[in-house]
Amino acid sequence: MRDLKIIMQGSPCTLNFMDATLLTAEEAVRRQETREDYCPSFQDCEKDERLCVHQIGLKVAQYVKKGKSLKDALLDLAEADFFNPNEEFRDSENRREFVIINGSNKAVLLRAVEKFARYALGMNPNESFLNQCTRCYGSLLEEIVYDSVHLKIRAPGVGTGETKARKVIYCPSCDPKPIGGIVYVNF
Repeated sequence: MRDLKIIMQGSPCTLNFMDATLLTAEEAVRRQETREDYCPSFQDCEKDERLCVHQIGLKVAQYVKKGKSLKDALLDLAEADFFNPNEEFRDSENRREFVIINGSNKAVLLRAVEKFARYALGMNPNESFLNQCTRCYGSLLEEIVYDSVHLKIRAPGVGTGETKARKVIYCPSCDPKPIGGIVYVNF
């Protein structure tokens, strides 16, 4: 397991969290790099490090170390509408070549953030507990929606005052956010 100090005080700008052998704070100090050594986007990050998937992933890992589950930390991030659709986020699989992910592609951003958080925590980055969308390969989310219960009679809008909850799995990039509806029952 990776040393807590690396996760809480380290930076993806100067430490290679993708290196599974980086486990202790002493080793981290010895192997520290400069941003210029590997990140062509470091000047953009200095303006707004919030646009770096690695920075966001490390923050998620820090929440996990403070007691939150990885899944809950990611779901909180998704619910907070953190990813602005008008912004571009940077990610890298190898710390050399960076790709731009548009903020409107929330599912792919969540998948990338989870992957880097897993690297930071010393977990397998290729695993995920969020199901994957078959269209964009991003993360699927769950939403609880509430349907209003109405009676199946000729008078429109006559209901019982009840609601029924149901779970809907959807892709935040490919699908509209689910909302409740009306469920008709026999009188």
